[in-house]
Amino acid sequence: MCAATIADFVDRVDLLFATAGIMATPLERTAQGWESQFAVNHLGHFALTMHLWPLLAAANEARVVLYSSAGHHHSPIRWSDIDFTDGDDKWQAYGQSNTAMILFGRGLAALGAADGIEAYSLHPGAILTPLQRHLPLQEQIELGWVDEDGNGIDTSFKSVSQGAATGLWAATTTNLTGRGGVYCEDCDIAPLAQPDGSMGEGGVNPMQSTPTRPPPCGRRVGGAPDSDRLSVDGRGARDDRPVAPPRCSRCRRPALSGIRRPRVE
Repeated sequence: MCAATIADFVDRVDLLFATAGIMATPLERTAQGWESQFAVNHLGHFALTMHLWPLLAAANEARVVLYSSAGHHHSPIRWSDIDFTDGDDKWQAYGQSNTAMILFGRGLAALGAADGIEAYSLHPGAILTPLQRHLPLQEQIELGWVDEDGNGIDTSFKSVSQGAATGLWAATTTNLTGRGGVYCEDCDIAPLAQPDGSMGEGGVNPMQSTPTRPPPCGRRVGGAPDSDRLSVDGRGARDDRPVAPPRCSRCRRPALSGIRRPRVE
């Protein structure tokens, strides 16, 4: 396990960057049945953060920087069908995963207050990188991003170095001290966007960034193993889940508790 390996070498984690991501991919599912964009862009970061919690708490002033995107404007959390069993919409799936990261940032900031952990979500900017590898060239041309040779033509796009700036700023600036849970862009706290605004207009959608109540089947935005059953001892992180967790009587998926502070042994 990645967290266990980290715990073998360090006794604290001061900064955690949650940057893994895929965009607008064809519908795929993980071995557990989760829609792949939700799993890669959010659930993996959730699980890793929970496993690393004792090391983050040991730093006393740790920061968790969560990479979301202006793509969150595409969709809120689809509580009724997170996994798109009713049909694929690659951009809606991408939007949902980015909304999840914003909500995770808000929840994590509240969760971590007692342990001195702050979290921020952010939009790094539009950047031409391999993130677009799943989009056909013709679609990128129609979006106005590239020409017929694949060269970037959208002048609003940032360079890779420029795109790294907001994440580094969030990790180090004193301007965010005590302001965990905010969403940032262009090295600043993002303003509220109009509820019906587009991703190109910038800002954080107030509807997508406000926690909503999930359906009464026990599933949660975290969607990963129960965080209160994750612990770390001298050997590193481990998962104390029972082999067969109870299942929700309505959707038959494993019934998950709300996100709670992991215990530290």
